[in-house]
Amino acid sequence: MLRSILADRFKLKLHNQTKNLPGYVLVVAEDGSKLQPSQVTDSTFHATVPKQMLMGSSVRMKVDGGQARALEARGMPTSDFASLLSRQLGKVVVVDKTALRGKYDFALNWTADANPSPDAGSASESADAAGDSSSSLFAAIHEQLGLKLEPQEAPTPVLVIDHVEKQTEN
Repeated sequence: MLRSILADRFKLKLHNQTKNLPGYVLVVAEDGSKLQPSQVTDSTFHATVPKQMLMGSSVRMKVDGGQARALEARGMPTSDFASLLSRQLGKVVVVDKTALRGKYDFALNWTADANPSPDAGSASESADAAGDSSSSLFAAIHEQLGLKLEPQEAPTPVLVIDHVEKQTEN
């Protein structure tokens, strides 16, 4: 409905496209995954987890000063974790390439850092440049979960504006 109004008023024409843009891939670190298989079964999941649900997983995030600082997940696949990281990193695409199947329970704690852009070098170099690398999101993922974010181009859906004009009179 909004598209039709914009098309009528502004002669807006647009289309969806996929482009390879800077992003990250989530992989298992050299020292191996530290993720623990979930203790929550499908039959007990909905009984034990009330409203804090995200993509079929229980997620609690601690937010301080408008930024997330901690995450507690129950029954979360790594693909959902990659999607969550995409939002945390400012909607940068994070693709799950861990090859880990199943659901996991984990906690992750970090301090705010200047979220590095994917084209700013490796995640560990960017974390070091941000200051205290031992508590950055990138370092926390590696140290606490045994996973790693590596910069890599990823297919990203984008909306392309083909044509737009000044607003017509009513």
